[in-house]
Amino acid sequence: MLGGTTRLGQALSKGVKPPPFDGKHVSDWIFKLNQYIDSVDPMAHDKQKINFAANLFTGKALTWWKHRIVHQNITYTYFDDLMDDIHKHFVDVDLVNKLRDRLDTLQQGNGSVQSYISKFKEL
Repeated sequence: MLGGTTRLGQALSKGVKPPPFDGKHVSDWIFKLNQYIDSVDPMAHDKQKINFAANLFTGKALTWWKHRIVHQNITYTYFDDLMDDIHKHFVDVDLVNKLRDRLDTLQQGNGSVQSYISKFKEL
């Protein structure tokens, strides 16, 4: 567990932390988490990093985590293994959200219909 004696634990107790993870924008979240951990406690052990990351799970990510540890009895020794599993499980959600965002902002504007159709097909 993350106690007050670790830098990551101290950062959590002070409210200084990366954004929570709800299963969306997985690649960005993993990047931000790694940047944060490297800046706060570059010497943190894998177990500390795993516990820290788990404290940031909400929504679908928290449901996924509970299912993994309670029902599937999965434990992680290496932080990178957890990040790989998170990425594998949530990457499709991330991709769908990005494509939906691009579709929401797609407009014909002053361009031709053909140009609009071409942009649509590129999605």
